[in-house]
Amino acid sequence: MLPPKVLITLEISKPEWPVPGSLVAGLKKRFPSIVFLKDLKNIKDADIIFGWTMGAHSVAKATRLKWFHTAGVQYEDILPKELFKRAVVTNSRGVWGKYIAAEFFSHLKVVKGKRAGIIGFGGIGQELAREAKKRGMKVFMAGRVDDHREVLKGSDVVFVAVPLTKKTDGMIGAKDFGLMKKGVIIMSSSRPAVINKRALINAVRGKKMKFALLDSLWPQDVTKIKGVKTFPHASPLLYNAWPLMFAIFEENLKRYIAKRPLKNIL
Repeated sequence: MLPPKVLITLEISKPEWPVPGSLVAGLKKRFPSIVFLKDLKNIKDADIIFGWTMGAHSVAKATRLKWFHTAGVQYEDILPKELFKRAVVTNSRGVWGKYIAAEFFSHLKVVKGKRAGIIGFGGIGQELAREAKKRGMKVFMAGRVDDHREVLKGSDVVFVAVPLTKKTDGMIGAKDFGLMKKGVIIMSSSRPAVINKRALINAVRGKKMKFALLDSLWPQDVTKIKGVKTFPHASPLLYNAWPLMFAIFEENLKRYIAKRPLKNIL
């Protein structure tokens, strides 16, 4: 079996998030037999691609592709169906949760005895639950769609951590804001479309909530409203999460070479 050819496209798709060169150099040093391709011109020769996303046009060109690893977690709205037909796809689940939790709780002061309503059972939601319990909060959780409204009632802080899918698109709307208590705090790591924009604006301007903390992907007509705070979309990178993301990829690379099942398969 010939050694696999690997293409790392992280900085090609997201040049504003530079990858520490030492991580790439270290990977090459520990896998001397692997061929690391230099740029997208070689995509047709790649057996493995490590990047953020991949468009349908690139998938069509990557005729040898067997495995794609995304450095992110959310994939439903950024990875085409063609990719899943062509290759095994894995993500960096397990890295982002603790950094999102650290970001969120840095905006909260006294929370002991308060009620935390967490919507989302994934890695981020579970990490938020652990952190909330550690700080003495009463934790109530719900899945992506079912029963989430029961969690909203009476919660002092509502955490939204669900991926964007057809079912979750617009799942937090006017009716949901109506169920929340006055003075609630809303924190969301989800894509903007999960929360109805007009309903959110009305809730903020109507003094329904103390404040909302949102991903910076939200448009400026929302983020500039008094009572809305934002955090960088790549928040985990600010906490130096690159080594953890590369560690997940490297572990799977070892498994790939040894023909063992990969972790975090989507």
